[in-house]
Amino acid sequence: MPLTTIGTDAIDALAVTNAKLAGDAVTTAKIAAGAVGTTDIADNAVDGAKIAMTSDAQGDILFYGGSDYERLGVGTTGQFLKTQGASQDPIWATVTLTTINTNADNRIVTGSGTADTLNAEANFTYDGNTLDVKNGGTASDIKVYCETANSHYTSIKSAAHASYTGGSWTLTLPGTDGAADEFLQTNGAGVTTWAVAGGATGGGSDTVFYENGQSVTTNYTVTASNNAMSAGPVTVANGIDVTLTGTSEWVIV
Repeated sequence: MPLTTIGTDAIDALAVTNAKLAGDAVTTAKIAAGAVGTTDIADNAVDGAKIAMTSDAQGDILFYGGSDYERLGVGTTGQFLKTQGASQDPIWATVTLTTINTNADNRIVTGSGTADTLNAEANFTYDGNTLDVKNGGTASDIKVYCETANSHYTSIKSAAHASYTGGSWTLTLPGTDGAADEFLQTNGAGVTTWAVAGGATGGGSDTVFYENGQSVTTNYTVTASNNAMSAGPVTVANGIDVTLTGTSEWVIV
C-alpha cells in the first residue's frame, strides 16, 4: 500500500498532541529556528547546566560583556567586585588600607603628605578628659585666628621652663563672664574670680572697701619710688623681710 504524505494543514486538523508522539520522535532538526520563544519555556526551567560559562566554579560571576555574556572567575580572599563605569567590564579589586603611622593610645590622627597614610601625633593627645599639646623643644601655644584670611591671631602660650618655680599649675576659670570693668583675680592656687579693678568692693554698686590680709608670710620688696599702704594691724612672720628701696615707704594705718 503506497504511503501518503500528510501536509501541515492535515496535521493541524489531526491535532497532534504529546501523547500521540513516540518518545524522542521530535529532533532538533524538526524545530524551526526561532520557533521556541520565551513563552514556550517554563519558569525556572533553565538551570546552570544550560548556561555556557566554560566553568562552574563556586564564586564565578556572570556578566554581559558588550556582545555576549561572559564569566568572571573567582577573585582572591578579601577582594571586592568593582565596576569601572559604562562600556567596561567589572573586575575584582583589592581594598587599599590607610596606614596610621606612630599609632598609640590617645594620639590624635592628622593628615599626611604621603598617599594612603595618616599620622598619629605623639605631641597632641586626648584621653577623654585632658587635651595635651606638647612640643619638640619650644614652649607650646594655641593660636586662634581672625576672620579675614587668617591675617591675625591671638595666642595662649606656656611660660618658659625656667619660669616655673613651683611646678605645674592649673588655672580654673570662673563660671560667669563678670561685670563691666572687672578683672580676673586668682586666689593664689589657680582658682580665679572676677574682681573690681583696684581691689575696692562693696554692697550693690558700691566700691569703697579695700581689704588686705593681716600677716606677711612671704618676702616682699616695695617697688622703688613707690609707696605701699596696708590697714593694720599687720604681723610680719619670723624670717620674713619687707624691703623698702630708694625713697619708697610702707604706711600702715
